[in-house]
Amino acid sequence: MYKLFLSTITFCALVFSTNAQSPPKVVYAELFGPGVIPTANFDIRFSSNNNGFGARVGIGGLVIGGTGLISIPIGVNYVISKDQKNYFEAGAGYTYLSSGVNYMDKWEGSVGNLTFGYRYAPMGGGFFFKAQITPLFGDGMFLPFFGGIGLGYKIN
Repeated sequence: MYKLFLSTITFCALVFSTNAQSPPKVVYAELFGPGVIPTANFDIRFSSNNNGFGARVGIGGLVIGGTGLISIPIGVNYVISKDQKNYFEAGAGYTYLSSGVNYMDKWEGSVGNLTFGYRYAPMGGGFFFKAQITPLFGDGMFLPFFGGIGLGYKIN
């Protein structure tokens, strides 16, 4: 958990540092997908180009029957487009999951994920949408047809 926390803080520090040519960023809410439950996410490209490699990090929470569930998805992705607003996205990541109301009932686990889908992100920024198939795997489990949708705002 400490390594995940330290990695997330380092990632955020690099993302929010100033840069002359700021890479495109997206802030969005996602239902299901890599986070498994509803999450708030931040996505950034590794260059000022809209195509290419990038990363995402998110956090989500949900309470069911008095038991809380926390989700922290992190991952890398590659997006490509010919028209610079309709993109194909492929990625891979890891999601930390934790539930329980006290130490005795606590459960922790993780799942790996792949993403294959569509994202709408216009060149100049504005409304953002994504829909994807997100196979989940780990600890003897494989869900090939899990998926998710996201809505948000593209900056830059």
